[in-house]
Amino acid sequence: MMLRCSTSRKKTPLAVIAGKEYGSGSSRDWAAKGPRLLGIRVVIAESFERIHRSNLIGIGDPAAGVSTGRNA
Repeated sequence: MMLRCSTSRKKTPLAVIAGKEYGSGSSRDWAAKGPRLLGIRVVIAESFERIHRSNLIGIGDPAAGVSTGRNA
């Protein structure tokens, strides 16, 4: 899910809200750079693929994990 402002002219940062294993199958650095170029500035997910999370942080995008309240 992407949260988008009503008008892109406002230059409001976008966020991605994702489920488990965000970024799986795509560990290349462009997998993180592409969304950044679209205006996404934060990713909130239940869990991340390890290398993809590192790439997000490396380009300056916060990658926040969210607990679902369930035990693993």
